[in-house]
Amino acid sequence: MDDALLARLNARFQAGQPSGHLDAAGVLLHQWEYVQHRHGPLWEPCPATDPCARMADRFSSVVMNSATRNLFSTKQPGFIINASAVRLLCAWAFDANSRERLCDLGQSKRFKCIPGCQSKGLNGPPRWCSSGCQSNASGLLTEPMSPCWCPWQATHLKSALMQQRAWRPMLSRRRPPLLSNELILEAGLWVRNLPSTIEAMFLPAEASAREVEMLQRVRASFATTYHLLRVPVFRVNLSRSSPFELANLPD
Repeated sequence: MDDALLARLNARFQAGQPSGHLDAAGVLLHQWEYVQHRHGPLWEPCPATDPCARMADRFSSVVMNSATRNLFSTKQPGFIINASAVRLLCAWAFDANSRERLCDLGQSKRFKCIPGCQSKGLNGPPRWCSSGCQSNASGLLTEPMSPCWCPWQATHLKSALMQQRAWRPMLSRRRPPLLSNELILEAGLWVRNLPSTIEAMFLPAEASAREVEMLQRVRASFATTYHLLRVPVFRVNLSRSSPFELANLPD
């Protein structure tokens, strides 16, 4: 079973292209955040008592393929996501610091606030990317408020991934931390489709022994919660053409 999933993940990674469909764009991943301050399970939204509760309406993710092979963190473990079990809210061509883009129930009636997709702050106005942002304009990132420092609507996922590819050479030289894209997923459908939302768990190649131990705890808790006999775990080595490999951790 693990071998078959491994083959599918590497094939999905290698075949991934800018596409309007998540399952054709590559492998969808969510890396764990705020681990030290979480009291609830990492596969559920932050509970109201935790500092990260203001992000309970979304999950941040990254989609990787052979042309855009960057994680948000080189060490943090996470989940491999079933793209058919989630709903995309918006797509950023780079890491957009979505934790600063917040919505609340008292949002303005002038527009619908979309979590992680607004201007920074609370109920900030939306400012969507347009077709011109797909091209490689080397000066655009010198000003954070440039016309292309913006998200793409969910229906324009392909444009976001085309922008990421076009900007990759510039970002590699000037702002390497922004190289990973950031896709914002709705929390509601994620939760309703559990445990099917999560295909497996993963460890970056640079994960420390501490991260491995944390993954083992989360894995055991997830399996117990959903009465699963096995939860696959893969290592991700982005220096390899087929980056996913069996982690061979004890169950």
